[in-house]
Amino acid sequence: MKTSEIMVYLGISRPTLTRYIRQGMPVHRPSPRKNLFDPVEVDAWIKRGESSGEK
Repeated sequence: MKTSEIMVYLGISRPTLTRYIRQGMPVHRPSPRKNLFDPVEVDAWIKRGESSGEK
């Protein structure tokens, strides 16, 4: 999924997405200006509780 698609999928804003990426959200970067997200990986990351800042 593209950045805009994952934001809609999760119902989050760009600043929240940026924070999630800094916290370790799985992201694939085929080029420096392009982020791609696998919804299965993202869902697993959220279920582990890592989006809340807890580790």
